[in-house]
Amino acid sequence: MNTALLRYAVEYAACGSAQKTAARLGVNRSSVTRNIKRLEEELGAQLFITTGDGPVPTNFGEICLRYAREILKEEENLRFDFAGDGVYSGSIDIGMGSNRSQQVLPFVLPEFHRRYPNISVQLHEISTADISIGLLSQRLDFAVISQPALSRGIVFEPMMTERLVLVAPREDAFARLYCYQKDGRRYVHLEKFRDRRFILGFPGQKSRAVCDRVFRRVGFEPQVIFQTRNNYTAAMLAYDGLAYALVPESCTRTEQGPIEHYQMDPELEASWAIGIATLRGKSLSHAAEQLKRLMLKALDDRAESKENKES
Repeated sequence: MNTALLRYAVEYAACGSAQKTAARLGVNRSSVTRNIKRLEEELGAQLFITTGDGPVPTNFGEICLRYAREILKEEENLRFDFAGDGVYSGSIDIGMGSNRSQQVLPFVLPEFHRRYPNISVQLHEISTADISIGLLSQRLDFAVISQPALSRGIVFEPMMTERLVLVAPREDAFARLYCYQKDGRRYVHLEKFRDRRFILGFPGQKSRAVCDRVFRRVGFEPQVIFQTRNNYTAAMLAYDGLAYALVPESCTRTEQGPIEHYQMDPELEASWAIGIATLRGKSLSHAAEQLKRLMLKALDDRAESKENKES
């Protein structure tokens, strides 16, 4: 059997349509449908049924895809090990939210593509729930996410700690009145902001869930005048005077420099782990493993540099 046929099936299942599969593989649409049909004839079973939401694998299709992904991964590993740096060509699929991609990828991808210029990294900016589905269905190699609820099917490897901070309008006298210094950092008494207006994320986002927990602890319901999924936008709007914002601290770092912000009292538990999630019991391809290691090292170096500046 030609492993190229298996690749058609795997990409077809991942892309959700013949047209998208064709675009990804650089072929025409008829090539996709023809090769899927050829694979079904070789195996003697129908692999997909077509629904209004796209192709759905049959029971035989699920079995085929499970073996196909393993076979293709070993084929990729063989080519990777023999090709050497700068020669190997292939692709890696990773998942993370749009806020996280802005924080992580600029520190990793330039160096990765310097080492492996022919590897295509496919970024899927999707929700944590969809990331879990992508990992379990093996459509993603790995993902960078907030620590998920315990799952038997997913392994989580912490790589950094995120903290919620308050961004106030530029030169805001109220925030300065109710702040205090501790270990060289500025903190605020958040309970004093009961009558102030806030910019927050949408329900369902990890940062919003932490915000809601913090507000419950300080004992008031915030007056939310604006919601956005982009924490960078929230930080900039707050700094420009729209309202106060609670955002992840990493979103206060911009190309123009850091945005002034205030820490939360540690008792409010306004921090959470960020890490790499992979499918339990499934090893990464050699190419994906290299990207994961580089990502862990880059973020570890960044965290160490930040700690040195603060100490």
